[in-house]
Amino acid sequence: MLAVLRVVVLAVIFIAFGAWYAYDVPAPPEPAAFREVSTADVAVDTIVPDGAPAAPASARQAERRPSGWSLLYDSALSADAIVALTNAERRATGLAALTPNSALAQAALAKAEDILARGYFEHIAPDGTRPADLALRAGYPYILIGENLALGEFKSSEEVVAGWMESTEHRENILHERYRDIGVALLEGEFEGEELFVAVQEFGMPRSACPELPTTLGNILAAYEVELDALRLRLNDEYAALDATEKKYGGAYGERVDAYNAAVEAFNWLLMTVKDRTVEYNDQVRAFNVCVEGI
Repeated sequence: MLAVLRVVVLAVIFIAFGAWYAYDVPAPPEPAAFREVSTADVAVDTIVPDGAPAAPASARQAERRPSGWSLLYDSALSADAIVALTNAERRATGLAALTPNSALAQAALAKAEDILARGYFEHIAPDGTRPADLALRAGYPYILIGENLALGEFKSSEEVVAGWMESTEHRENILHERYRDIGVALLEGEFEGEELFVAVQEFGMPRSACPELPTTLGNILAAYEVELDALRLRLNDEYAALDATEKKYGGAYGERVDAYNAAVEAFNWLLMTVKDRTVEYNDQVRAFNVCVEGI
């Protein structure tokens, strides 16, 4: 039976912020919308001893070979072998190997279990759950997420990876230069009345790969804006009161003028502070966007 292959590659959305001046304070940026994945501890393959009852087909991992077995030439199906073969393909093109990630492996396992449990073969689950949702649930904050799926009567890990490499979109996921992490799950179970294997690859570029967004600074600037608005109202009221004064002379009037001028000085100082910190804020946001734009 021919293996059925599917892949998803979602577009990256980044938010660019222009220069901000005076007391126009930018709001903290929305998280960029990236791609999709899933996460978890590395999937544990189950070995059933001779004579022991097998685990339910819908939740049985592909058999794991004993330690020391050559993963690159393992004729049996194995999540570890799929990772090794994937990295071999990347090294052959001069790319760095992907690092196995427990969160992405957990996400991949959750996806494989859900496919067999609910009998669908899509990147988006019937309830709308996306690979990115699985990644976040598993604790993988991401910049970029990708997913490869395969379903069929596979005989070896090489067959699975070779099938993906023969598909342009799957190959692009495997050879994407920005991915850093990988998680793989491989399950055997009943799908539409047949006993099949489902293989899931989750790829990720972690959120930590790009500079931190200045969320704290954004909050500080927002607080400054509130303070500036309050000062501005106060100055307007005080100026109107001074302007309406008939006798613009004398000690009392001079004290009010001095107080007004002191408030203006405080306002201008805060205004310059906001301007300087806004430049700093925009520089940090720009660095984040440059990182995201590179995808």
